[in-house]
Amino acid sequence: MIHKINGKEFNFTFSKPLELLYALIAVSFEDELLEDIDKKVKGNMQSIIDMVDNMKGRLSSYMRWELQYFFHKYTCTYCTAMGVTIYMSYLNHNPKVNTIEEMLEIIDKSDEYTMISYVIESIFYENNNKNIHEVYDWDMIKNNPNELLNIIEKLELTDENMKLKLIESIENPKETKQRYIMLFKQFYEKAYMPFEEEIHKAILPAMEQYEKEFLSNSEKFCRKYFLKDINVFGQVIMIHISFFKYRGSDYWSSRKGIECIIFGSETWRFIKEEPERERILNFLKAISDKRRMSIIELLAEKPWYVNEIAEEIGMSAATTSYHLTNLQELGIVDFQRYEHRFYYYLNKDKLRELFNEAMKIYLHE
Repeated sequence: MIHKINGKEFNFTFSKPLELLYALIAVSFEDELLEDIDKKVKGNMQSIIDMVDNMKGRLSSYMRWELQYFFHKYTCTYCTAMGVTIYMSYLNHNPKVNTIEEMLEIIDKSDEYTMISYVIESIFYENNNKNIHEVYDWDMIKNNPNELLNIIEKLELTDENMKLKLIESIENPKETKQRYIMLFKQFYEKAYMPFEEEIHKAILPAMEQYEKEFLSNSEKFCRKYFLKDINVFGQVIMIHISFFKYRGSDYWSSRKGIECIIFGSETWRFIKEEPERERILNFLKAISDKRRMSIIELLAEKPWYVNEIAEEIGMSAATTSYHLTNLQELGIVDFQRYEHRFYYYLNKDKLRELFNEAMKIYLHE
């Protein structure tokens, strides 16, 4: 259902093509996703865990191998699994696709270099925090394997296995695409389709609950679940409630101007009101880092783009993004969109509030 707030359209929905991807992610990374969840919460999530295990039991040894290949989580913190990048790139270019069959057909009929270019665009951005179109004449070279190999060689990738897979994909684009689409088709037919209707019905109560909470206080909702001010979003926001997204939220932006946020039907279980003393202690720990204080000093002057901050302080763009995220979680840093870039700014009122609270707790003032 679409809700218009502050001139923006928030659409709470269930995207079938998107949920197929999150089912694959849950099956691929089940152990990692459950690693830090306590036993009590796991008990409440047993239906999800059972569903994932049932799907796993339907996988052939071939499918398990292909999942490991395309959905391997790299050691580089900022790099998304190749299989996720490919699928989300197609979906971002085709945000109004409603069925899984249509989504798979789009991938199947696309040119193999379209798939490869999506991966390289994403990896380039994750490593440089810069659009590849700003550096290369991308439309001219994205179908040229030699040029693509040169780009990969110049990237500073911390995971050698990742680089080897990218090179292999460029050298064998048709085979890579055939393997990828075959994996999705078989996973859908053998593991997902038997439970598709059950999954859809299971998220309906959560969707109703989230919509009510959103309508009661949309600004608080965005802060609580997305750690963002409602004003940073664009005009059209699709909020997908996923059966398989265990906790937290993911953000994707499409080329059609539609922003997509994914969070789980059980995410509310992980949202806890942090005790005041603990919240202030976390704040003081965060700003005790010299690099974060340098970022705060810069943002006190004016909004900055990530690459500008990184260059000014002498850190990599990835490390800068990590520290900005930490400050954003405290509410003292946020960002605004300007064309295709996000400029971070300092929430001075929030910073003053936290300092004042710290004085009350520790100085009894």
